[in-house]
Amino acid sequence: MSLDMVLHCSYINIDAMSQTWSYIDSQADAMSQTWSYTGSHISRSMPCPRHGLTLALIYRCHVLDMVLR
Repeated sequence: MSLDMVLHCSYINIDAMSQTWSYIDSQADAMSQTWSYTGSHISRSMPCPRHGLTLALIYRCHVLDMVLR
């Protein structure tokens, strides 16, 4: 059994004024010495700002995940 340390960050940004959203996800794994990155920026129709969505920002980051293998 070994201890594996993983850094995982996700970032989602939604802007109703410009009707765009972007998503970025990255993960680094110290044991396997690998790093992955995913990103996208998409324009699409979004709900009316009057009905709840004006500007939303969601940020999630796990500084250190320890995984037993």
